[in-house]
Amino acid sequence: MLRHFRLWLAAASLLAAVVPAFAAPVSDADWQKIVAAAKREGKIVISHFTDGGMEPVLRQFEKEYGIRVEATPGRPDAVIPKILTEQQNGQYNWDVLIQPVNNVRLVLEPAHGLEPILPFLVRADVDNDAEWFGGITAHVPMDPLYVFYDGISNLAVGIDVDRDKVPASVVGDWPDLLKPEWKGKFGIYYPGRPANLTIALTCYRPAFDSDAKWEAYVRAFFAQQPIVSAEFRTVADWLLQGRFPVTVGAEGSYLDGLTKKLKRKIEAPIGKGLCGYPPTGTGRSVSIPKNPPDRNAATVFVNWYLSKEAQDLVVRSYIATGQASVSRRKDSSHPDPDLQKQVLAGFEAGWMQGKGLMTDSDEGLRLQTKVIELARQAGY
Repeated sequence: MLRHFRLWLAAASLLAAVVPAFAAPVSDADWQKIVAAAKREGKIVISHFTDGGMEPVLRQFEKEYGIRVEATPGRPDAVIPKILTEQQNGQYNWDVLIQPVNNVRLVLEPAHGLEPILPFLVRADVDNDAEWFGGITAHVPMDPLYVFYDGISNLAVGIDVDRDKVPASVVGDWPDLLKPEWKGKFGIYYPGRPANLTIALTCYRPAFDSDAKWEAYVRAFFAQQPIVSAEFRTVADWLLQGRFPVTVGAEGSYLDGLTKKLKRKIEAPIGKGLCGYPPTGTGRSVSIPKNPPDRNAATVFVNWYLSKEAQDLVVRSYIATGQASVSRRKDSSHPDPDLQKQVLAGFEAGWMQGKGLMTDSDEGLRLQTKVIELARQAGY
């Protein structure tokens, strides 16, 4: 059924009237027609996460295809609502999004603001389950699929603890944060948007036998009046500089790098995190906004971006900026084979067993929305 849908949409609308309708994957001759049409469009408009790792990738695309890239970095909580507002006013200004998936799915998808992504995968080396760990869809049970996951992050989420100050006997799991002595004494990342904090609490849901019991915990968590920052680096600094010996939501390469540099005994994350290793974060997902103005250029970019050559470049670029992630392409290389092996093992044991889907499936997004609602009720 999914394949039939893809073929129909590809034939009906993928290349508008520029290139004859066809079924993916396309022949080399048809691919060259798409490239020629993209060059006539002359540009592509991309929104990507505020990480410097994407810049050399976009410049390489310009160099190879001669298509001008108009790129705007921005956080998804600001960019995605802006795009939705534009669409609601009949303005379709964007071709490609390279953004963390939560805001894309929570805001644009239910508003019908995205194109199904699979019909845009037209090259044989991209439109092939055998090329990808987890297959093309990464086992995401969405039909149609609107977001393509190209990377796997080794980031797990939970509680971060300075073990020089707080032993495991004092804080070893989520219930410990509800002890009276921790009221107002730990820091958290901002819970008003889907990100590390909402994912962490969502990942704790399988520890309970009902939504009601889980919601009672989340309410009690916010009733502890943790101190909040909208910058995850600030939360990490609180932990590393000693303001708070316990934080939630500071995980990331910034925390990892400073922990190693300062030789601190930080354990992150701890607590039951039942989501495995979600392939999210560091902008490692790609989607197409509704009615992209440069549809052919968007098609060329997405297929190039998901090629072995570009995925190798993406991995190297992100490593250069301190972001450690692995491509889902099986033939993509990685400068740190041990890290690649570790992340892939986590992907197989977590995400591929359904655990990671807590963060990005419909169920996971429902639970994150509930966390945001409960946080607002608590005054956050």
